Amino acid sequence: MSLSSDSALEQMPGHLVRRAQQLHSGLWAEVGPPGLTSPQYAVLAELGRSSGVSQVELGERTGIDRSTLAEMAGRMEEHGLVDRVPDPADGRRKLLSISEAGSRVLREATGPVRRVNHELTSNLTPSERHQLLVLLAKVLR
Repeated sequence: MSLSSDSALEQMPGHLVRRAQQLHSGLWAEVGPPGLTSPQYAVLAELGRSSGVSQVELGERTGIDRSTLAEMAGRMEEHGLVDRVPDPADGRRKLLSISEAGSRVLREATGPVRRVNHELTSNLTPSERHQLLVLLAKVLR
């Protein structure tokens, strides 16, 4: 994506974030892990770090809204990627854990996800890439 310094759109963070998301989506479709969406990868990656978390907490960690995550977790459970069990302390809550199959899919996805991230930031120096990540995290706080 080439930006000219006189473009009004270049001064609109929302527009640039949307364009970056379009680029990410295209790269994910091209070189990302087959059969796994970016939000599904985020769920597996987070459950790989800390299993047995509530859907609400997982939604907060991944930025996926409650109803979308409930539907996604149901599909991922059907495919054997996650386990969902009632919380012993509160039967209304569901606790999610990564399954053995989900752990395998997560390991297999590591290379393709690294390629997506590398391609997405290939025009940046390592310092610029670090700065981008810091600034995006700050925007999202």
